[in-house]
Amino acid sequence: MQHAAPLLLLATEHPGKGTFRLECAAPGVVAAITAGVDPAALAEVLIGLDAAVRACRVRGDESETTFLAATLRGQELRWARVGDSRLLQLRPGHAIHQLAGWGSIFLGSDVDLGGARRPADSSAGGLVESGSRVLARGEVVLAASDGIDAEFSGVSEARLAEILGADSSLEERVSVLLHEAGRAPGGGRDNLCVVAIEVGHGSASPPA
Repeated sequence: MQHAAPLLLLATEHPGKGTFRLECAAPGVVAAITAGVDPAALAEVLIGLDAAVRACRVRGDESETTFLAATLRGQELRWARVGDSRLLQLRPGHAIHQLAGWGSIFLGSDVDLGGARRPADSSAGGLVESGSRVLARGEVVLAASDGIDAEFSGVSEARLAEILGADSSLEERVSVLLHEAGRAPGGGRDNLCVVAIEVGHGSASPPA
């Protein structure tokens, strides 16, 4: 029996004058992302999603959103991202490594991703970040809003690595992370949403 590739999706709204509803532009986007054969194809999905957002929202709505999509095919992680969400990798016994993050362009922003595309450039002039990485057994990948940063969550990278590398279920580790991010000194200063996945023995643990 063939199992579907695990899929991570993360979107966090930056409100404007109107109410942003990503789902108005999203029919079929999950299937398109799942079918993405490489990072460039995932980037194309996000460029198309940006166009759909612009087409369906009401006049005067200046809201925008981050969007991060990642799939795991076997042990190869493929992703595309626009906005400031983070994609973090933890290899047991190592420090946290950031795969993607720190972008300043969002879906529905004043920059049209399709219009920004350069000839022969499928990543809209680099505004859509995409890539791939082969993961080893036991590695954890965390997709998170920028509320994961220590200045907002109060959770240092060292502590984040300790939490994600703990000897407990992935769901328990995510619960600990969310609990500490809301209660640590200096934490709870921004909204935080996370999705995590762990590569196991020839497969991946269900996202938590």
